[in-house]
Amino acid sequence: MTDLEKLVVQLKEENIRLWAEIKAKDEHISMFEQQLDAQALVFEQVYILNEQLELQKKQLQEQSYQLQEMNDEIVTQNEEIQQQSEEILTQRDALAETLEQLNIRNLDVTASIMYAKRIQTAIFPSSEQLQKLLPESFIFLKPRDIVSGDFYWFTSLNANQVFLAVCDCTGHGVPGAFMSLLGYEILERIFYNKLASDPAEVLKAMNESLHSLLINTNNTIQDGMDVAAVIIDFETKVLRYAGAMNPLYYVQDNLLNVIKGDKQPIGGSFKGNTERQFVTHEVTLSKKTSFYLCSDGYQDQFGGPHARKFMTKNLRALFGQIHTLPMPEQREVLKETLKSWQGSTKQTDDICIVGFEIQALLS
Repeated sequence: MTDLEKLVVQLKEENIRLWAEIKAKDEHISMFEQQLDAQALVFEQVYILNEQLELQKKQLQEQSYQLQEMNDEIVTQNEEIQQQSEEILTQRDALAETLEQLNIRNLDVTASIMYAKRIQTAIFPSSEQLQKLLPESFIFLKPRDIVSGDFYWFTSLNANQVFLAVCDCTGHGVPGAFMSLLGYEILERIFYNKLASDPAEVLKAMNESLHSLLINTNNTIQDGMDVAAVIIDFETKVLRYAGAMNPLYYVQDNLLNVIKGDKQPIGGSFKGNTERQFVTHEVTLSKKTSFYLCSDGYQDQFGGPHARKFMTKNLRALFGQIHTLPMPEQREVLKETLKSWQGSTKQTDDICIVGFEIQALLS
């Protein structure tokens, strides 16, 4: 091989070496550039992360301020609650003392009302006394409160006549009881002074007497009573009835009959007019007959599955069902029916029912 050929070979080998070095440097530069790009990306991410951290820091500072404000508000509220708690405790102690005083007064009032009940019970005649005049009879009296605004009254006029009345006074409880005693006294005075001998006359006399007792400066009164009154005449074999609002129920030949009272009470609002006339009705006693006088408390009692009134139609039906039973059993049926209907419902009004049976009085 000539020198020229050797030189050419050397040049080629040198060229290959140089190209290899250039390629290696290019690869190194490329790797360096990639590292720079990676570092730039990292720096960019670090920058973004730093911005986020700064934002979170500001948010945390704002939250910290808000929490501090809330904490200050809570402290203030706690102080107010503490003050209110102290005031409530003071009020509680005052209320407890007031309640104790009210309990003492309530016991005193209850004791007084219980004593009033004893007086009322002692004044009103008993069912045993009624049975001496009307052997087949019962009295069902159930006050809403301790004392009653409903009452009954009866007396023997002579050997052949018995007067009986059931009265429903305005209100119940103590006010009603005062009215009942007033009504009782009025009836006592009417028959003691022989001011009337007919049920309608009795009602008229009661109305006039109540007006004279309760008249006020305005010449009007609001208190009064509804009354059903009868006179049983065993000699004429006739029962005479007059009513101020309250009706008379009677069963004859298994048929329930109703005689309605006049649409005006005893007393109430006179508005300057004190004259009231009442009508007497007669029922012959030629057949066995069961009679019932009552206030409106029984039919007005709420109860049953729908919390409604018992209603007059149901009371009439009940009289029709029980009239053949002995009088004590009739009273028991009325009592148990009311108890079942009323359930846990509070009693609405005073209740008074008087029933009696007259055997056929033949001529």
